[in-house]
Amino acid sequence: MNNDAYNFVKRCHTCQVHANLSHKPPTLLQDMRTPWPFHTWGLDLIGTIHPPSDGYIWILTATEYFTKWVEAIPLRKATGAAIANFIRNISYANLGSHIRLSPTMAPRLLISK
Repeated sequence: MNNDAYNFVKRCHTCQVHANLSHKPPTLLQDMRTPWPFHTWGLDLIGTIHPPSDGYIWILTATEYFTKWVEAIPLRKATGAAIANFIRNISYANLGSHIRLSPTMAPRLLISK
């Protein structure tokens, strides 16, 4: 019986297409509470992008957790100065105040010049 089931699944195209779908999140979901809009942001550095688009090989994104607002810029080099400039720009563009960054992406942002 096991052999028959194995052979059936092996020949069934639908079984092969949907075989490895997992409907569970890979980790437990984290509650991202923030007291007011533009209080807490999460940063993510995406890259390297292949093939590059006009020399840009990185994408730096910032997501505001309360409103789910997203800011993104392309980068040719992922330097600390470029990342700091991006943070400064979104900080003063949103209510002209400083922002609190979520520490979840901190190890990824430690990039040598």
